[in-house]
Amino acid sequence: MHRSLVRPLTLVALLYAGAAHAAAPYVETSAFTLQGHEGYPDSVVNVLSDTAQSVTLSLPTMAELSTAEADSTHSPGGGTTVTVSPALLYDITPREGYRITGFNLVATVQGTLLAGGGPVPGSAFNYITLSYEVRHPRGAEGGVLSSNFQDEHQMTLGSPLQWLDTPFGFHLSSYVNLVANGGYFPDPDNGEPSWSTSIAGVTMRDVTLTFTVSPVPEPQTWLLMLSGLTAVGAAALRSRKRA
Repeated sequence: MHRSLVRPLTLVALLYAGAAHAAAPYVETSAFTLQGHEGYPDSVVNVLSDTAQSVTLSLPTMAELSTAEADSTHSPGGGTTVTVSPALLYDITPREGYRITGFNLVATVQGTLLAGGGPVPGSAFNYITLSYEVRHPRGAEGGVLSSNFQDEHQMTLGSPLQWLDTPFGFHLSSYVNLVANGGYFPDPDNGEPSWSTSIAGVTMRDVTLTFTVSPVPEPQTWLLMLSGLTAVGAAALRSRKRA
């Protein structure tokens, strides 16, 4: 009907310029070092905890770059589309004597959906995906999505990793698509129609990345273990012979 009058204005923001106050990150932990990869946005990486079993990092730049809003108020034809697709890549080098055995990523997201009223009501739509790739011969990849939501909830990614003790890349990306079409009000005198406001949004916060780590046994440790197993086996053999 009158919906054909809506001419969405598309704003595509490929956010590869980095957030304010960010710089190429370099982080040292007890189990590994992390370096921002050349050609990707500068970003902030903070160490929240560093223990013998795990290291937890906060990634506020990913939260900032994945937050967006589509507002139909000033859009020609009453409709607008906003798309953002940030990506970050970190080079991770395990320290000698350590290996990385898995990771868990958690991000909190809040949706906004406000559809304007009118004889032809407006509409609002939001969609977000969060994806990862571990760039290593023994790596992994995956993703999770949420769409048409207004509640606050957590998006979670995680995977065991096959004893990574050599350098690898950790690629993290999101894709946010927002559509807001205002409600249509025809002019009774056949003039220009008017539009009510529709808003669609996604807010991300509290992005944390936890790597589980494990010390690699030293060669002398393996020798002690082997000696112990040999002694136990010999004792068991003597017991069977006496029986």
